Amino acid sequence: MTVEEFNKLLINFENEDFEFRVKMASADGEEKDRDIKTISAFCNTRGGKIVYGVKEEGSVRKVVGIEGTPQIIENNLTTKIHDQCEPKPLHPFPRFEFLSTGGHNV
Repeated sequence: MTVEEFNKLLINFENEDFEFRVKMASADGEEKDRDIKTISAFCNTRGGKIVYGVKEEGSVRKVVGIEGTPQIIENNLTTKIHDQCEPKPLHPFPRFEFLSTGGHNV
């Protein structure tokens, strides 16, 4: 995804196959299963995208970036998928993309 494509997505609304998130759900928080439920739903339908590092303030979206390096984020999410998804998504396994925009990684 290019920065231009990402900026167009910021303007569009979320739908059944696209979601913005400020950050990945914590392992022990109230919404600890939120990411896995969304990923499972995407794997069981026609797919989708979750974009981390975007905060929604009313109808405005603001890029705040992700905490940690892309490698750590990918590793943590891959581990959650392997540990919590049954059956395991085989093909296509979720793909990760990272983008730098406005001094932030998403």
